[in-house]
Amino acid sequence: MKNAIKSIIGGQNTADIFKYVMANLYMHGPTSITDLEILSYLALYRPEEFKLHEIPILNYMAVFYKPTTRDTLAEVIFTQYRQYIRDTYSYTLTPVQADIIKGINGNACFSFSAPTSTGKSFVFRKQIEESQNDVVVVVPSRALINEYYLELSEQIKDQSVNILTFIDKINTRYAKRSIFIVTPERCRELFKQREQFKVDLFLFDEAQLSDEDSKRGLYFDSIVRRCQKAYPEAKFIFAHPFVQNPESQIEKNHFELQTANAKQYIQKNVGQLFLCQNPDGQFSHFGIDQQIMGHKKTIAGFDPLSATIQKGGTVLIYTSKQKIYNGNFWRNSPNTWRYAMNYHLKRFPNT
Repeated sequence: MKNAIKSIIGGQNTADIFKYVMANLYMHGPTSITDLEILSYLALYRPEEFKLHEIPILNYMAVFYKPTTRDTLAEVIFTQYRQYIRDTYSYTLTPVQADIIKGINGNACFSFSAPTSTGKSFVFRKQIEESQNDVVVVVPSRALINEYYLELSEQIKDQSVNILTFIDKINTRYAKRSIFIVTPERCRELFKQREQFKVDLFLFDEAQLSDEDSKRGLYFDSIVRRCQKAYPEAKFIFAHPFVQNPESQIEKNHFELQTANAKQYIQKNVGQLFLCQNPDGQFSHFGIDQQIMGHKKTIAGFDPLSATIQKGGTVLIYTSKQKIYNGNFWRNSPNTWRYAMNYHLKRFPNT
């Protein structure tokens, strides 16, 4: 296949493109960035055709939490797979989610890497909710602390469970256990009161891999080792976003190899479109795999920023703090940034 972007936008050979992608999904699962990239273009430019193939695509991607029907023998096989996972774990999970739970339940230490949107947050929340004793969640930033706190507060309505963003023994008259959501720096307070807690689970989300130039990474390792020493019976889980060596957490922190395991998951659930702005202000598509997507840029014919804003979506623009303070982000920004900001201010004049 060549020039997939141009063919999809022009409506050429789309039936063959669908067959190509669906065959890959059936044989290998959603492991290819390019396959999901093609699906994203098909969904954007050929929505009516995409709708006809949507159910088998969801089945072949094993997105089992979405309700689907079955029309072919291949889809029946995936439906049976979904039912097996539900019977085993009592939840409708994807195969990656099921395998993560298997790794957690079968090891004292499980370290894994998985792309964004693989559903690890759902698995973690269930593990935290079903734990019988105290749980410590260690995350690298206050933003993630707030995210975990809001999600767990919404999910866990049991008043006998403390959900705290600091380490302390409070509400002892009613609370049976506590869930602590802290940064590595705040986690050190745990050791001052270690006799007062019975920690079953340490969950290190967005875990950091240290090197000799990373002071915070080295501090992170010291916290892990102190947790091991203070609570040798606890279970340790390390979740990494994009690393190829999740086993390093096991090796460098000296976990018992017989009761530890590591795994890198390459399955993906989200496709991406890549665009750039030309000197004339127009936007063009380009593909990661040029052999399949095309060697030349293809005019998009629309402004993705203004289109997103008009549909009520969100546009994230990354820039430095210095450019925000001195105003350069605005003076040097494309016209579409200004359009997006002006559109937002018209709708929300008080922001």
